[in-house]
Amino acid sequence: MFRHWVARTVAWVSLGVLVSAGAACGTSPVTAPTERAGQPKVNRLVFAIEPLAIESNDVRTICCHDVMQLRPMYENLIGTDPKTGKHIPQLATEWTTTPDFRQVRFKLREGVRFNGGDWGEFTARDVVHSYENFALRDDSHNWIGWWKKIVNRLEVVNDHEVVFHINPHVSFFNAISENYYQIPMNSKAHFDAAGDPLFDQPPHPGTGAYQYLDRGRSTFIRFGRVPYQHYRGQPDFPELEARWMREASTRLAGLLTGEIHMTKLPADMKAQADGRSMRLLTNTVTGPRVFGQWACCYNPDWSNYNTQWPRNPESPMLNIKVRQALNKALDRDALQKAFAPAGERMLLNHFRPEWPGWNPEWERRWSDMYGYDPARARQLLAEAGMTPWQGPPMVINLVDILQLSNANDMAEAVAGYWRAIGVPVELNSADPATRLQQARGLRHFHHWAMTSTGSDQNYAAQVYNFGSTKIPSVTCYCPPQMVKVYEEELVPQMDPVKQGPVLRRLGDWMFENFATTPFFFNNIELWVNPEIVADYFYPGGGMHSTYTHLEQVKAVK
Repeated sequence: MFRHWVARTVAWVSLGVLVSAGAACGTSPVTAPTERAGQPKVNRLVFAIEPLAIESNDVRTICCHDVMQLRPMYENLIGTDPKTGKHIPQLATEWTTTPDFRQVRFKLREGVRFNGGDWGEFTARDVVHSYENFALRDDSHNWIGWWKKIVNRLEVVNDHEVVFHINPHVSFFNAISENYYQIPMNSKAHFDAAGDPLFDQPPHPGTGAYQYLDRGRSTFIRFGRVPYQHYRGQPDFPELEARWMREASTRLAGLLTGEIHMTKLPADMKAQADGRSMRLLTNTVTGPRVFGQWACCYNPDWSNYNTQWPRNPESPMLNIKVRQALNKALDRDALQKAFAPAGERMLLNHFRPEWPGWNPEWERRWSDMYGYDPARARQLLAEAGMTPWQGPPMVINLVDILQLSNANDMAEAVAGYWRAIGVPVELNSADPATRLQQARGLRHFHHWAMTSTGSDQNYAAQVYNFGSTKIPSVTCYCPPQMVKVYEEELVPQMDPVKQGPVLRRLGDWMFENFATTPFFFNNIELWVNPEIVADYFYPGGGMHSTYTHLEQVKAVK
């Protein structure tokens, strides 16, 4: 028998952690954007953002934040509510699981057309094609290994029903949803006719409310509203253009002159935008988490949890007193005020009071454990035998963070706090390819870097704390015994009631051992021209791509 999850009443904490269940998922209708009389003041809405790492019209070859370039034309089986971040029906009207979570059955929406031509209606064969083309081809993006481990096979029941046979994984529903934007549904008929698209060829048609029109390399991509009534409602703007503009000053000038209508700006340009009556929007749910990560602790053999750990026993970050000292040297209130004034205090990355696994003791003990106290930080270094500092200086890797435009300035401020307690610090401004080469050469053992993630609680814990040490490019502080707890007790656990105790255990370990340097939840801001844009709701905390639901931007009419 299948267990039924109700889309209307199922509560997904944070960005999709299932915590309650009911009787029939997806029985409530999809909420379509409200139709408005009249015409928008411009035919084409122009949204400007920094250039992407990879430009492609082949959806299977792009990943992470780069997927935003094709988002408007595609949909997923499970959607995301733009105001709450909760899972809602999209191309699947309902989904059910067997009690052992090894089968997930999706009932598909009927009568959904593919955009961009006469490619028929969306059916189960398109689901199978989209999965196989996206997740199984060896020349695809870097998620293929994950999907191959999770999904055993797909079973087509009929044209509008398909079953995923899986190895249970705590992040499966998020991964297949609009939140992660994995496996966007596209046309098998078009693939059979045209094969893989080149850059100058149209992408495979999707089912979104916008369809592909044109693009220019390193300059823009453009979409047009579909010429039929979309089941989720028609976009207000007939055309949508994403324009790549690297310099913030250029984006500001474009916003003020009316060349562009929506863009992100750094904090030091807010006064200029506000002075010209531009409107500031923020995300509707909890924003990405900004924190610092130790890069120190390779393991010689991650196939064996009992192997010798770490590879670099001389790393100063292995000393708990050093990790606590570096935490207590930071004035987080001042850092947040300077670099993320709209942000929200964070006690422990990947945890919030309303999320599973929260321990109220963390807040009570925060000041003593992590609070700003440079005198105590110096004392801890002395107790650790690190006064004066022993060994090579700390190295801060300067890393660009999409969710925090002034991240490198903040990293330099962190360096100042550490130097103030007697820690020598060097800044590593190497480009990403060089840093990756350094890490894979096992040369990061006294390093630290700022990072950020909008991914769900469980997957983020894996990537940044309990699984990433298997990848030499990321070397967080975590002994193999705790990786074992994560992978054997949390990863296969899809029952939300049973996830909480494991998360508490992992969180307690992180808190007690100063596994990271937590900073804040950062709101995702967007400046819009209020003469063109009436409103726009976006969750802003999604795993892949920050600005979503662009088809629902409301026009001034």
